[in-house]
Parts: sequence; structure tokens; C-alpha cells
Amino acid sequence: MLEIMILYTLSECEFTMYYLSKVIKENFGDFSKPSIGAIKPALTKLESAGFIKSRKTFSEGGKQTGYYSITKIGKTALKDLLLEKFSDNPIQFKNNAMVRIIACEMLSNDEKKEVFNIIKFQVEKFKLDAEKRLEKNTNLNPSQRILVDNLILEYSNFLKIINKLGE
Repeated sequence: MLEIMILYTLSECEFTMYYLSKVIKENFGDFSKPSIGAIKPALTKLESAGFIKSRKTFSEGGKQTGYYSITKIGKTALKDLLLEKFSDNPIQFKNNAMVRIIACEMLSNDEKKEVFNIIKFQVEKFKLDAEKRLEKNTNLNPSQRILVDNLILEYSNFLKIINKLGE
């Protein structure tokens, strides 16, 4: 997920690590707030893979500043990351889906539809699983029943959002 956030942000323009962190928090802060300590090794990994490149400049005072930008290979990798299979973990899925929805703005309309269909399929699966759990499991305590019922409503709302965005 962090790789998607970095590559998407760098697809807009070149940034220093500090400013990259700030823009990521502005774009994705409702779903994830990666620290500089997480961003720095991710940048190193992405640069080693050839997905991004860096350049160093020196200020008049001699202070070195690094700037990062996405490569052509990185743009392809971003598309691949946006289209890859989601986690079967509902909590990881939700945050990843939100990040991908934001980042898929750089995709073609057909590719966006593919991302939305992937998300929709997974949400429908999670919703069906929750409905079956509520229906079949009579041993759920009242708190569990309320939470699972709420989860079903959240999935229904998420499906409405996906359908609206996919139009």
C-alpha cells in the first residue's frame, strides 16, 4: 500500500522526501499516515527496483537535498499494483481499497472499471460472508450481532460508493 501511495504521489511531480511525506498525508491521511521512518526504506526499495529515481542538489549553504521522481517502469509498476489481487483480510482490504480508489485516477477508464470491479467483487464476498455468519451463528452474543450487522451495512454503503464511482 505504501508503494502505491509513493508512486501515485510521484506521478504528479518530483518531491523531496519530507514534502512527499506531507503530500501523502494530505492525499491518503484518512486511511494511512506513514512516517518518514517507513517512507525512507520504501523509497530505497523502489529506487533499487528502478521504479523511481533520485537526484541530489546542494543549496548555497552546501546542504544536500534529494529529489525523487517516478520512472516509466514505475508508472507501469503502479498500474500493476493497482490491478493486483487484494488481501482476504477485511481490515487490510478496506484501507487498501480506499488508497487504490484515490490512486486509480491516473488509470484509463477501462483500467479504473477493472479496479472497481475487483473491489466490488471482494466487498460482495465479505458482505455475503458476514450475512451467512449472522444467519447461521445463533451463538453470537448481542454485541457480536450488532457489530456484524453494522459491518453488513458498511459493506452495503461501500458497494453504493463503488457503483457510483464506477459509472
